[in-house]
Amino acid sequence: SPLSGPIVDRFDRRKLLLAMDLARMLAVGALIASYLGGSLLGIYACTILMMTCSAVAFATKNAVAPMLLDASELPAANAISGGAWSLMLALGSAAGGYATYHLGVVASFAIDGATFALSAL
Repeated sequence: SPLSGPIVDRFDRRKLLLAMDLARMLAVGALIASYLGGSLLGIYACTILMMTCSAVAFATKNAVAPMLLDASELPAANAISGGAWSLMLALGSAAGGYATYHLGVVASFAIDGATFALSAL
């Protein structure tokens, strides 16, 4: 996470967001393979990769807002973004638990990967 700022400043932010979504999508595929293969090391590695990509994507998203909005709009935009993040965390956790219980772990991971593919589109 401390390296996210310099990474965001060095690369095109649109391409960086796209790359992070695609990397997380591929990491979820590797996570499924690790789970099915019973590789604890693979599960940890995929989780670390996904969290690293999420940290970069979060910093990138936050760096884009000042480019798109007037300074007077930033406080409201940040509040809405924070509220949306909190709501999606709660709803996403509930949906993930529901999917895991009713569809299984692999299907739950596949849905997660599909969300990153949708975000990349």
